[in-house]
Amino acid sequence: MLRLSNIDMLSRLSLCVVLLSTGMTLVWPINVVYMHDAFGRTASAAGLVLLFNNGASFIGNVLGGFIYDRWGGKTTVYAGIVGSACIVATMGIVRDFYGYAALLTLLGFFGGLVYPVINAIAVSSSPGEELKAVNRIFVSHNIGMALGAALGGLIADMSIRALFFGNALLYALFLVVFAAFIREPSMPGQAADSNRSGDGREVAHGSKFIVIICIAFAMSWLCYSQWAAIVPLHSQANGISFRSYSMLWTINGALIMLSHPVKMRLLNRYSVTARKQVVIGSILFGLGLLAVGLSTHYSQFVVAMMVMTLGEILVFPSVPAWALEKAGPGARGRVMGWVAASSTAGRMVGPFIGGILYETIGGKGMFAIMAVVCVAAIGLYLIADKLSDAQWARITSD
Repeated sequence: MLRLSNIDMLSRLSLCVVLLSTGMTLVWPINVVYMHDAFGRTASAAGLVLLFNNGASFIGNVLGGFIYDRWGGKTTVYAGIVGSACIVATMGIVRDFYGYAALLTLLGFFGGLVYPVINAIAVSSSPGEELKAVNRIFVSHNIGMALGAALGGLIADMSIRALFFGNALLYALFLVVFAAFIREPSMPGQAADSNRSGDGREVAHGSKFIVIICIAFAMSWLCYSQWAAIVPLHSQANGISFRSYSMLWTINGALIMLSHPVKMRLLNRYSVTARKQVVIGSILFGLGLLAVGLSTHYSQFVVAMMVMTLGEILVFPSVPAWALEKAGPGARGRVMGWVAASSTAGRMVGPFIGGILYETIGGKGMFAIMAVVCVAAIGLYLIADKLSDAQWARITSD
């Protein structure tokens, strides 16, 4: 009989991420619609609340990565999940908009502590296979999102509030599995001290690259966040139900899961660099955004989601793996924290900017502007790559 304790650490972490992401996705896609329908708020007002939520998550991301490098991360995960479970359960019963907004902000902080630690544990538990670890966590996250979206659509037909309690229950289940079966690599603080005591060339080599790539990554996420913030409103305006919209995320997760083995085989066969993956994926992001802006029928939304998903498959795992190449082993938590924080920054401003643009110039104009932002992000990715090559040439010549 197969026991969870006999499965390798990365697979156990992947199961934890599936549970975590399933619970999170029950509530995540409905926030803008819920604030609009339950509290009568505009898209821009809801976007402002999500800005505070993601701002708090940004702080949690950076703090979580910092703590991991110095003292380890399991206690941080416990604190983040217990806090998140209590908050999301309270969100299911609160009936005041400002109370809901405050809780959603706190949820961002506690949730932000968790993902950088999980990613850092996964990478540190897979020496020499960091890219594999990042991809496995990415796929597991999206499997959870697909399951959560499918369950969310079904539960929402019965009760929107039940989604919050389902989220809290899955957080509790995650906590039990994580506490029982996950061991974190020993003494990350010592590794960090060892890295700092050396000549520091690895960290110096990667610092400017990581700053620029994080800015570009934030721009990519700013565009991607419109699928959760504005596409629900855009789809409703075209007569598409929330349940049908939720199925788009199920398609997203299924495509990511099914395409992963094919992607890895092709990348290994043709040696496609991270830079090429990011550039091609960003182009697909832009095309997907243009497509959804022109969509009026559900089948068109499906096609747009598929194009966007192909871009996501290439961009989102490649950027953290690319950043890890430029960081020493003692800085993994910080690098994962900053990469996670940059994605959070994109999600932070994305709904607010998207809401204002949507209400001002409509869906077509808003999504066209987002496509232009994708092109600008490509430029920054290429600048970061050139800068990194130049820095490495100077370092090796010293």
